[in-house]
Amino acid sequence: MKKSCCHSVFATLLTLSTANALADPIPKSGTLDLHTAYKSSGEMHQVTDSRTYFFVTWLGISYNSMGSGLFHASPVLCGGYLEMVGGNGASKGLCTFGDGLDKIHGEWSGITVPNAPYEGSGRFTGGTGRFTGVTGGWKFKCIPVNLAAGQWSCEQKVDYKLP
Repeated sequence: MKKSCCHSVFATLLTLSTANALADPIPKSGTLDLHTAYKSSGEMHQVTDSRTYFFVTWLGISYNSMGSGLFHASPVLCGGYLEMVGGNGASKGLCTFGDGLDKIHGEWSGITVPNAPYEGSGRFTGGTGRFTGVTGGWKFKCIPVNLAAGQWSCEQKVDYKLP
């Protein structure tokens, strides 16, 4: 009985603290610096001697450079494709950034150049909950930490505006 009571109190406190955190107002616009660690996985298809297709999923955790706030210690899921022709390639895809139960969705594109960071940009296409009606986007710069293991470290500059 005592154990059940403590679990109920803990669950209630956790629910209240989560509800309060989610109820915190978000500034109507802002700029965020995010640091994200990604783990990628996918498939590679050699189409011709000089052309390769990659289909990739990136699972990540973002950290707000302020150490708290929007998208701090929050999940990111991205998927996309890359077409490499003669060592260079264009890529496109989709991402969803999470913050509590609320999400921001976007589409991105980038360019792969050998021996250089992977860079690109994205634009927001929608959001849920507190992010309904969001506009804006982000720029990213990623470097492989361990390419063979699919590990990446990315810096993102996010600009957003809410209605």
